Amino acid sequence: MAQKSAIRRADCLLCISHSTRRDLLEIFPECESKSRVIHLAANVSCKADTRSPNPNPYFLFVGSRVFYKNFRLAAEAVSILRKEGNEVNLIAAGPPFNKEELQWIESEKAGSWLVSVEYPTDDDLATLYKHAVALIYPSEYEGFGLPPLEAMTLGTPVLAMNSSSLPEVVGSGGILLDPMDATAEALATAAASLLYDSNFRNQLSRAALAQAGKFDWQRTARETLLAYQSVICDMK
Repeated sequence: MAQKSAIRRADCLLCISHSTRRDLLEIFPECESKSRVIHLAANVSCKADTRSPNPNPYFLFVGSRVFYKNFRLAAEAVSILRKEGNEVNLIAAGPPFNKEELQWIESEKAGSWLVSVEYPTDDDLATLYKHAVALIYPSEYEGFGLPPLEAMTLGTPVLAMNSSSLPEVVGSGGILLDPMDATAEALATAAASLLYDSNFRNQLSRAALAQAGKFDWQRTARETLLAYQSVICDMK
Protein backbone atom coordinates (compact mmCIF):
# COMPACT_ATOMS: atom_id res chain seq x y z
CA MET A 1 0.00 0.00 0.00
CA ALA A 2 2.85 2.40 0.83
CA GLN A 3 4.39 1.84 -2.60
CA LYS A 4 1.11 2.47 -4.41
CA SER A 5 0.54 5.61 -2.37
CA ALA A 6 4.04 6.88 -3.12
CA ILE A 7 3.57 6.29 -6.86
CA ARG A 8 0.30 8.20 -6.89
CA ARG A 9 1.74 11.10 -4.86
CA ALA A 10 4.95 11.41 -6.90
CA ASP A 11 5.36 14.42 -9.18
CA CYS A 12 7.71 12.49 -11.49
CA LEU A 13 8.38 8.78 -11.98
CA LEU A 14 11.71 7.76 -13.51
CA CYS A 15 11.68 4.38 -15.23
CA ILE A 16 14.90 2.56 -16.12
CA SER A 17 13.49 1.10 -19.36
CA HIS A 18 10.54 1.42 -21.71
CA SER A 19 9.53 -2.05 -20.55
CA THR A 20 9.40 -0.87 -16.94
CA ARG A 21 7.32 2.13 -17.93
CA ARG A 22 4.86 -0.09 -19.81
CA ASP A 23 4.53 -2.25 -16.71
CA LEU A 24 3.94 0.84 -14.60
CA LEU A 25 1.23 2.18 -16.90
CA GLU A 26 -0.58 -1.14 -16.99
CA ILE A 27 -1.27 -0.73 -13.28
CA PHE A 28 -1.24 3.07 -13.03
CA PRO A 29 -2.42 4.45 -16.39
CA GLU A 30 -2.98 7.82 -14.74
CA CYS A 31 0.81 8.18 -14.43
CA GLU A 32 1.47 8.46 -18.16
CA SER A 33 2.10 12.22 -18.17
CA LYS A 34 4.43 12.20 -15.19
CA SER A 35 6.58 9.17 -16.06
CA ARG A 36 9.65 9.12 -18.25
CA VAL A 37 12.38 6.67 -19.26
CA ILE A 38 15.98 7.26 -18.26
CA HIS A 39 18.22 4.31 -19.06
CA LEU A 40 20.99 3.14 -16.78
CA ALA A 41 24.55 2.63 -18.01
CA ALA A 42 27.53 0.43 -17.15
CA ASN A 43 30.98 1.23 -15.87
CA VAL A 44 33.26 -1.77 -16.36
CA SER A 45 36.77 -1.95 -17.71
CA CYS A 46 39.35 -4.66 -18.16
CA LYS A 47 43.10 -4.42 -18.57
CA ALA A 48 44.23 -5.39 -22.04
CA ASP A 49 46.75 -7.94 -20.76
CA THR A 50 44.35 -10.00 -18.66
CA ARG A 51 44.40 -13.74 -19.26
CA SER A 52 41.44 -16.03 -19.55
CA PRO A 53 40.45 -17.43 -16.14
CA ASN A 54 39.66 -20.82 -17.67
CA PRO A 55 41.75 -23.09 -19.94
CA ASN A 56 38.70 -23.99 -22.07
CA PRO A 57 36.29 -21.74 -23.97
CA TYR A 58 33.49 -20.85 -21.58
CA PHE A 59 30.09 -19.24 -21.37
CA LEU A 60 29.29 -16.98 -18.44
CA PHE A 61 26.21 -16.66 -16.23
CA VAL A 62 26.14 -13.68 -13.86
CA GLY A 63 23.97 -12.84 -10.87
CA SER A 64 21.35 -14.54 -8.76
CA ARG A 65 19.89 -17.82 -9.93
CA VAL A 66 16.28 -17.54 -8.77
CA PHE A 67 13.77 -19.48 -10.82
CA TYR A 68 12.94 -16.85 -13.47
CA LYS A 69 16.63 -16.40 -14.28
CA ASN A 70 16.60 -19.91 -15.83
CA PHE A 71 20.09 -20.92 -14.75
CA ARG A 72 19.24 -24.61 -15.19
CA LEU A 73 18.39 -23.87 -18.82
CA ALA A 74 21.84 -22.37 -19.33
CA ALA A 75 23.52 -25.35 -17.66
CA GLU A 76 21.53 -27.85 -19.71
CA ALA A 77 22.44 -25.99 -22.92
CA VAL A 78 26.15 -26.21 -22.14
CA SER A 79 25.69 -29.85 -21.16
CA ILE A 80 24.31 -30.50 -24.67
CA LEU A 81 27.40 -28.86 -26.18
CA ARG A 82 29.62 -31.03 -24.00
CA LYS A 83 27.82 -34.19 -25.07
CA GLU A 84 28.42 -33.17 -28.68
CA GLY A 85 32.16 -33.29 -27.99
CA ASN A 86 32.89 -29.64 -27.21
CA GLU A 87 35.41 -28.89 -24.46
CA VAL A 88 33.44 -25.92 -23.21
CA ASN A 89 32.70 -24.76 -19.68
CA LEU A 90 30.04 -22.71 -17.91
CA ILE A 91 31.12 -20.25 -15.22
CA ALA A 92 28.48 -19.04 -12.76
CA ALA A 93 29.49 -15.77 -11.10
CA GLY A 94 27.42 -14.93 -8.03
CA PRO A 95 26.26 -16.75 -4.90
CA PRO A 96 27.50 -20.28 -4.13
CA PHE A 97 25.59 -23.23 -5.52
CA ASN A 98 22.64 -24.25 -3.38
CA LYS A 99 21.75 -27.80 -2.34
CA GLU A 100 19.45 -28.42 -5.33
CA GLU A 101 22.06 -27.15 -7.79
CA LEU A 102 24.77 -29.29 -6.21
CA GLN A 103 22.52 -32.36 -6.52
CA TRP A 104 21.99 -31.62 -10.22
CA ILE A 105 25.72 -31.10 -10.76
CA GLU A 106 26.43 -34.44 -9.12
CA SER A 107 23.73 -36.28 -11.07
CA GLU A 108 24.99 -34.83 -14.38
CA LYS A 109 28.66 -35.29 -13.44
CA ALA A 110 29.07 -31.62 -14.27
CA GLY A 111 31.61 -30.80 -11.57
CA SER A 112 34.48 -30.74 -14.06
CA TRP A 113 32.96 -28.08 -16.32
CA LEU A 114 30.38 -26.13 -14.28
CA VAL A 115 32.43 -23.68 -12.23
CA SER A 116 31.28 -21.34 -9.47
CA VAL A 117 33.06 -18.02 -8.93
CA GLU A 118 31.53 -16.71 -5.74
CA TYR A 119 30.95 -12.96 -5.52
CA PRO A 120 33.85 -11.88 -7.76
CA THR A 121 35.42 -8.46 -7.38
CA ASP A 122 34.67 -5.86 -10.06
CA ASP A 123 38.07 -6.52 -11.68
CA ASP A 124 37.59 -10.28 -11.64
CA LEU A 125 34.07 -9.96 -13.06
CA ALA A 126 35.35 -7.74 -15.87
CA THR A 127 37.95 -10.40 -16.72
CA LEU A 128 35.25 -13.07 -16.75
CA TYR A 129 33.14 -10.97 -19.12
CA LYS A 130 36.06 -10.14 -21.39
CA HIS A 131 37.14 -13.71 -22.11
CA ALA A 132 33.73 -15.42 -22.28
CA VAL A 133 32.43 -16.72 -25.60
CA ALA A 134 29.17 -15.06 -24.58
CA LEU A 135 27.09 -14.12 -21.58
CA ILE A 136 24.18 -16.54 -21.24
CA TYR A 137 21.29 -14.61 -19.71
CA PRO A 138 18.00 -16.48 -20.28
CA SER A 139 16.06 -14.45 -17.71
CA GLU A 140 12.32 -14.24 -18.29
CA TYR A 141 12.02 -10.74 -16.87
CA GLU A 142 14.33 -7.79 -16.20
CA GLY A 143 13.54 -4.20 -15.32
CA PHE A 144 16.75 -3.28 -17.13
CA GLY A 145 19.33 -6.05 -17.29
CA LEU A 146 22.70 -4.70 -16.18
CA PRO A 147 24.86 -7.83 -16.75
CA PRO A 148 24.10 -7.89 -20.51
CA LEU A 149 25.12 -4.24 -20.80
CA GLU A 150 28.29 -4.86 -18.77
CA ALA A 151 29.20 -7.78 -21.03
CA MET A 152 28.61 -5.78 -24.21
CA THR A 153 30.71 -2.90 -22.85
CA LEU A 154 33.64 -5.31 -23.06
CA GLY A 155 32.67 -6.62 -26.49
CA THR A 156 31.10 -9.85 -25.28
CA PRO A 157 27.92 -10.95 -27.11
CA VAL A 158 24.81 -11.89 -25.15
CA LEU A 159 22.40 -14.80 -25.41
CA ALA A 160 19.13 -13.62 -23.88
CA MET A 161 15.36 -13.85 -24.04
CA ASN A 162 13.42 -11.55 -26.34
CA SER A 163 11.30 -10.35 -23.44
CA SER A 164 10.79 -7.47 -21.00
CA SER A 165 13.60 -4.89 -21.21
CA LEU A 166 16.23 -7.19 -22.71
CA PRO A 167 15.57 -6.35 -26.40
CA GLU A 168 16.04 -2.62 -25.80
CA VAL A 169 19.26 -3.21 -23.86
CA VAL A 170 20.83 -5.99 -25.94
CA GLY A 171 19.65 -4.74 -29.34
CA SER A 172 21.91 -6.15 -32.06
CA GLY A 173 24.65 -7.00 -29.57
CA GLY A 174 23.57 -10.58 -29.13
CA ILE A 175 21.10 -13.32 -29.98
CA LEU A 176 17.57 -12.95 -28.63
CA LEU A 177 15.59 -16.16 -28.22
CA ASP A 178 11.84 -16.51 -28.54
CA PRO A 179 10.50 -17.08 -24.99
CA MET A 180 7.92 -19.47 -26.49
CA ASP A 181 10.80 -21.66 -27.71
CA ALA A 182 12.98 -21.36 -24.62
CA THR A 183 14.44 -24.86 -24.63
CA ALA A 184 17.93 -26.04 -23.77
CA GLU A 185 18.27 -27.26 -27.35
CA ALA A 186 17.43 -23.83 -28.78
CA LEU A 187 19.87 -22.14 -26.42
CA ALA A 188 22.56 -24.71 -27.23
CA THR A 189 22.09 -24.08 -30.97
CA ALA A 190 22.50 -20.33 -30.45
CA ALA A 191 25.56 -20.88 -28.25
CA ALA A 192 27.08 -23.24 -30.80
CA SER A 193 26.78 -20.62 -33.53
CA LEU A 194 29.14 -18.39 -31.52
CA LEU A 195 31.41 -21.22 -30.47
CA TYR A 196 31.93 -22.60 -33.99
CA ASP A 197 31.90 -19.43 -36.10
CA SER A 198 34.57 -16.94 -35.03
CA ASN A 199 33.58 -14.52 -37.80
CA PHE A 200 30.00 -14.44 -36.56
CA ARG A 201 31.15 -13.98 -32.98
CA ASN A 202 33.47 -11.12 -33.99
CA GLN A 203 30.60 -9.51 -35.88
CA LEU A 204 28.38 -9.70 -32.80
CA SER A 205 31.24 -8.46 -30.62
CA ARG A 206 31.52 -5.30 -32.70
CA ALA A 207 27.74 -4.88 -32.60
CA ALA A 208 27.82 -5.36 -28.81
CA LEU A 209 30.36 -2.56 -28.41
CA ALA A 210 28.27 -0.26 -30.61
CA GLN A 211 25.09 -1.07 -28.69
CA ALA A 212 26.78 -0.53 -25.32
CA GLY A 213 27.96 2.87 -26.54
CA LYS A 214 24.35 4.05 -26.59
CA PHE A 215 24.25 3.93 -22.78
CA ASP A 216 26.23 6.56 -20.92
CA TRP A 217 26.25 7.64 -17.25
CA GLN A 218 26.71 11.30 -18.16
CA ARG A 219 23.59 11.13 -20.28
CA THR A 220 21.77 9.37 -17.43
CA ALA A 221 22.84 12.09 -14.98
CA ARG A 222 21.94 14.88 -17.40
CA GLU A 223 18.47 13.50 -18.09
CA THR A 224 17.87 12.89 -14.38
CA LEU A 225 18.84 16.48 -13.59
CA LEU A 226 16.47 17.77 -16.26
CA ALA A 227 13.67 15.68 -14.77
CA TYR A 228 14.30 17.13 -11.31
CA GLN A 229 14.47 20.65 -12.71
CA SER A 230 11.16 20.24 -14.55
CA VAL A 231 9.44 19.18 -11.34
CA ILE A 232 10.89 22.15 -9.44
CA CYS A 233 9.79 24.56 -12.18
CA ASP A 234 6.27 23.14 -12.13
CA MET A 235 6.09 23.69 -8.37
CA LYS A 236 6.93 27.39 -8.61
